[in-house]
Amino acid sequence: MSYTKGAKDGKHYWLTPPDLMAMLDKDFHFDFDPCPYPQPEGFDGLTVEWGKSNYVNPPFCGPTKWARKAIAEFKKGKKIVFVFPIDKWIHLFLEAGAEIRNLKDVRWCSTEDGKPGKGTGRWIACFILDPGRYPMATKEDMRAWLRKKKHFAVNAENRQEVDMCDSILAALSGPGEEEREELVKWLADYAERYTGFMMSRPYMVIEPTEEDKKKWAEVKALILGHAEGGEKK
Repeated sequence: MSYTKGAKDGKHYWLTPPDLMAMLDKDFHFDFDPCPYPQPEGFDGLTVEWGKSNYVNPPFCGPTKWARKAIAEFKKGKKIVFVFPIDKWIHLFLEAGAEIRNLKDVRWCSTEDGKPGKGTGRWIACFILDPGRYPMATKEDMRAWLRKKKHFAVNAENRQEVDMCDSILAALSGPGEEEREELVKWLADYAERYTGFMMSRPYMVIEPTEEDKKKWAEVKALILGHAEGGEKK
């Protein structure tokens, strides 16, 4: 299927499925769509002021100008959810926690004489998977990360994330020293498993594993057991 010209059956499959929109809207509470369909006469999503929380499903042709506009609105303190098709192999790297660097327009060298060419005009992404790149997090690292994550959660009005951060921060200071050491070690392992996602990108939402969910339950029990000097339950 051509994203710009439509499918072989003559249809243009451009609209967001209702169930997907409902799922995203539940998390982000959208109040503005700069790319509406049908588009009102005279409306230009690239020039108007966007809302507080924006769902952006831009035209498949010319996404760069929409990305620039989205970033400009984000810098004003607005929430942006930008959807666009990319290759599956990129998702594989992202899900593995790869660090991404922008190498800009690389002037690749020819196989014939080793001399650089003029560049392709396309910027090159560098994906880095390095188990030793992120050292084991310390207690202070975890506290700092949790405070940052809570800050982003508050701005995103994500009550569940805020409660989680508050609970873990309480557990870090509430239990006995031995239990606290065990908890900190697990949290550090958790951060290390997701490498750059957790430490340098606290605004990212990571889907927890079944092991994670079990540990969160233990953490909650630990907090409740030590609340106001009570016995652990």
